[in-house]
Order: sequence, then C-alpha cells, then structure tokens
Amino acid sequence: MEIARSLAMTTYRSAEELGERFGAGDGPLDACGAIEDYLLSRGREFARRFDAATYPCLSAAIDAHRVRPEEIRVPAVVVASDTDQLVPLPQARELVARLGAPARLVVLRSRFGHDAFLKETGAVARIAAEALSLADPGKLGKEAGR
Repeated sequence: MEIARSLAMTTYRSAEELGERFGAGDGPLDACGAIEDYLLSRGREFARRFDAATYPCLSAAIDAHRVRPEEIRVPAVVVASDTDQLVPLPQARELVARLGAPARLVVLRSRFGHDAFLKETGAVARIAAEALSLADPGKLGKEAGR
C-alpha cells in the first residue's frame, strides 16, 4: 500500500511542481534522496489512514461504471488542470465535445497536476460558484481559461 501510493504521487503532481520543490540540490543524488523521502512519507501516511481491503470494492465499482457522455442531458462545467498527467487536457476537451448538453471547459492553470482540485481551493470554489449561479445553460461557452 505504501509503495503503491508513493508511486502514484509521481503522477498526481506535475513535473514542474516536483522540480520546484526538490530541484537538483547539490547534485542529482541529493534531489533523488529528497524526493524519495517525500514519496515514501506520503505512502506511509496514506497507508495509516486507508484500509487496503476497500481497494477490491473500489476497483470493481470503477470497472462496472460506464457513462456515455452523449447521454448526459444536463449542462456541465468540466474543470481540468493544464498540468494533469492522469487526465490530460485533450481528454477533457474530448469529454466536453461529446457531452449531450451545453458544456464548458475551464482550464485551471496549476503547477499541482492532478491534485490541482485539492490545492487550488480558491479557484475551484470560484469556478463552482460561477457554474451554480448560471441561470441560463445557453451561456455556457466551449472553453475558458482561468
């Protein structure tokens, strides 16, 4: 569990953020040691608070879940991080294009990759408030930057 979470952290954050945080130190080996310590500590903390027995249930639920975007009939705002490695911007654009109702893509500029929605709480709150305040779904554009 610890190792899996440690490895996963390398895709949750952007290369930019990890580079800023750990840099090269006095040499490549210093940076490797620092990032390794960080990743292992994130893995240990996650394993302490998450029950590994829930993974088979979670995995089965994900595998059984199928949604056809074309069948979604309500307006949507899709938020994507420009540095997300797990759900790259082209996939978010494709989702918006395939949705069966008016949709808007908001690109969140963030150095935090897939974790942007956890780290950029102010921006996400503004996007959600704006989306919820739209009385006319026809006002949804195709793409907007933040």
